[in-house]
Amino acid sequence: MPQRKTISDVAARAGVSRSLVSAVLSGRKSTIRVSEATREKVLQAAREINYRPNLIAKGLHAKKSFLLAYLCTGGGSWGVSTRILRSIQNACREYNYSLVVYVSDSLEEERLNLQAALERQVDGIIVSPVMNIDKTNESEFQRVASGGLPVVQIGQSFSEIPA
Repeated sequence: MPQRKTISDVAARAGVSRSLVSAVLSGRKSTIRVSEATREKVLQAAREINYRPNLIAKGLHAKKSFLLAYLCTGGGSWGVSTRILRSIQNACREYNYSLVVYVSDSLEEERLNLQAALERQVDGIIVSPVMNIDKTNESEFQRVASGGLPVVQIGQSFSEIPA
């Protein structure tokens, strides 16, 4: 497996400092002033060596996983679910998030999938909940939401969690 390219590799290729590369690649405002020519030189060096940001390192620094979980049911119209999934995926991509999809066919499987998502340290949960007549996992999702993790419902909704 080829060795992963780092900011140091980009800096060496462009002939600039690591801090300047970091400032350019982050896209954020910085105290480091960068000319347009230097900025383009850094971006070109990154392209040439096929640099990809380390999202794990970025997540550790930002205290985020850059993961969202989508918990959905296995039943119903997959045509609609596919369109919803595509829309969620597009929004995730726009904000540099990855999407983990968990499909549940029962309340127990949904609870297990919720636990798996929490163990992955997701930054938020999108749920199209399993509904079995008068039984749901509403209390589980309320517990998660009251702990500060964003929970968004689509499709059928619980009564106590804002849709």
